[in-house]
Amino acid sequence: SLSRALDFVRKKGSFQAAPTPDLILLDIKLPNKNGFEVLAGIKKDKQLCTIPVIMLTSSDIEEDIFQSYVLGSNSYITKPIEVNQLLTKLKSIPNYWLDINTLPEKIS
Repeated sequence: SLSRALDFVRKKGSFQAAPTPDLILLDIKLPNKNGFEVLAGIKKDKQLCTIPVIMLTSSDIEEDIFQSYVLGSNSYITKPIEVNQLLTKLKSIPNYWLDINTLPEKIS
């Protein structure tokens, strides 16, 4: 569920020993909450704000793209319909964000 995912990222409850994610893939269309709300919450949180958030969604609406960047998204990827194209995009994400890009140290 979404609340469990947020608890994991924030290390709350039974997730206190969970590792802090290096990268977050986030969809705009989530059950019970939209991805924009989650993105805004992540970027306002001092311990989470430096984690790159990549919006991975089916929406190619310009307003959604703009809103994502306004709220602090680090990248916006539109999901292609073809599964193989999606897999190709997904496989390229860690190479850039975790191997090439330099991120600040995590705040404990």
